[in-house]
Parts: sequence; C-alpha cells; structure tokens
Amino acid sequence: MTGLYKHFAFLVASVTFIISFLYKYIVYFEVNIEFILKDFVLFVLVYIVSKIVFGYIEDIFNTYRKLL
Repeated sequence: MTGLYKHFAFLVASVTFIISFLYKYIVYFEVNIEFILKDFVLFVLVYIVSKIVFGYIEDIFNTYRKLL
C-alpha cells in the first residue's frame, strides 16, 4: 500500500471542493471568482492535511503488519 494515501487524500479534497462549491452555488445562485478562490484554497488545505494524516495512518498500518 505504498503511496495509496495520496490518492485517498486527493479523493477527499476533491469531494470537499465539489460539495463546498455546489453548496455556495445553490445558496447564492451565482458564481464569483471569490467563491472559486476560497474553494481552491480549501482544496489545497484539505489535500495537504489529509495527505499527512493518511500518510501517518499508512505508516502505522505498515508497522502493524511487520509486527504480525
């Protein structure tokens, strides 16, 4: 499972971006460049944080597998 956490992090960040953008589009009924920039910053932050968290989880999982 080496490197699989990057794909999970990208999936989580993409879903967060889509849900946030659609929510703002449904609530405000218009698209501003400000909304897109805020959602892009949210995407980057969620991707970085989830990549770190999933990387730690993968390290723990690999260490546990070595112990067994």
